[in-house]
Amino acid sequence: MVNPLSGHTTTSLADGQSLTSASITNLYEGVHGNGIIRIDDGAYGDSNRKAIGSGTAGLVTVSGSGAVTVHGGYAVLGGVIYSFAGGPGATTNYTAGNATWHLDSLPSVPGTTSDAVVTIYVLANSGTGIVNIKHHFGTAIVPTTGTPLASTTALSLPGPTNNQEITILATLKYTMTGGAANVTASLNTPTVSDKRCFIRPSPIYLTPITKGVAGNFATDNAVDQTNKSSLDSMGIFTSGEEGAFTASPFGAIWQSHSPDGHARLYYSARNDQGGSPARKTWRLAPNEVKVLTTSSNQLFKFDEENYWIITTGGNINITPDGSFPTGHTVEIYHPSGSHDLNFINAPAGTSTLLNIAATYYAKLIFDGTNWHKMDYHAVS
Repeated sequence: MVNPLSGHTTTSLADGQSLTSASITNLYEGVHGNGIIRIDDGAYGDSNRKAIGSGTAGLVTVSGSGAVTVHGGYAVLGGVIYSFAGGPGATTNYTAGNATWHLDSLPSVPGTTSDAVVTIYVLANSGTGIVNIKHHFGTAIVPTTGTPLASTTALSLPGPTNNQEITILATLKYTMTGGAANVTASLNTPTVSDKRCFIRPSPIYLTPITKGVAGNFATDNAVDQTNKSSLDSMGIFTSGEEGAFTASPFGAIWQSHSPDGHARLYYSARNDQGGSPARKTWRLAPNEVKVLTTSSNQLFKFDEENYWIITTGGNINITPDGSFPTGHTVEIYHPSGSHDLNFINAPAGTSTLLNIAATYYAKLIFDGTNWHKMDYHAVS
């Protein structure tokens, strides 16, 4: 078993060998989020998880007469997933020097035998004979006079689509016989340098965000963007150094904690992107259940309990407290008790929206201004 990135050092960065721009390019592409997504990476019992040979996504193999085979897979380019070369498990055969598969015009056959570097890359173009893969010849050089240059056009203008981002699979170093009938006829069997960049978007590890020191999940250290600190100011910045997230058009997902110190996953975004957009923050997970017998009124915030099972020992009100995002839901069950259990329509007012009778269940939802009854029925 080997590291699937080992091709960069075994075929293109070993001592005494030349470095092509494609190796460096793919590092930048990978940081930008462009590269191959290997289904095998998430299958820990799969024999292909660390394989880089036959059948693995993006592998390029060659033979004589310009024959090139690309093993299919999935790639992300500019945040969009594309299938290339037929997808996982498939292969597509190409011919170096085929004009359909080449970026722009083919080069002229050199008059003197020369070396040339061909760049093979994934792009956003699924046209006939392409299947999201293209190749491009760099500048051919007579070996005694210099080193052949890899393509720059493949980086600056790689295809006729709006999405001009790419990921490079390999470079092929050919010797082109001078004076041959055409480009394909001039080619020997090349040396392949594997340039694949594998990106890994999952799992995503979320560091718990707290205003306090690591491990301090006190109520006032929560970062919930609504009732506690925002992502712009978490109690660690001095005046004038706060962030710009709240006013930005960006969304964010992060982990912090509830007032009880329980893990919470939050999502914040502009709820209405047009006009005068207002930022809202939703609690994504987990649900919080509170079971109690009480005669005391109950308050709850958006990052606190959303499932309630309340046995009443006296007449009580349950009241939303603070800001809530549009769509926030609360479910309440009143299993027993001969007392009033009133849900108060706050922050719009202090009136009772619903009296939840004993043995009844209610589901309520917030529309940004008022709470509404979505469901109300007896539980058998």
